[in-house]
Amino acid sequence: MRLERGVLLVTASTSTWAQELSMLSAEIVAQLRSRGVPVDSLRFRVGHVDPPDRPPQRDEIRREPPLAPLPEPVAAELARIGDDELRRAITLAARKNLGWQEALKPKKPKRPG
Repeated sequence: MRLERGVLLVTASTSTWAQELSMLSAEIVAQLRSRGVPVDSLRFRVGHVDPPDRPPQRDEIRREPPLAPLPEPVAAELARIGDDELRRAITLAARKNLGWQEALKPKKPKRPG
């Protein structure tokens, strides 16, 4: 709300948030001071908090890249996992991650020739 004589007055939406922030006040003050805010302490009060502005909507929709094949050493390690459901989940996550890595690689321009 305001900074007055080194005391930053902060509005929290609930008493639970006010208490949680109060317990973290030393860390918050240190972070604020490191960013040049001349604050010595925090004081919390419960009140109405406006929701943050929504980020702009994304016009483009990124399509998920195809699943990439797993390198043989990774597939061999995954085969050692005894829990089928866990093995399937990790395999899917690894293949998706590799697919994203491949999709995000800079494209090399084609040479005329």
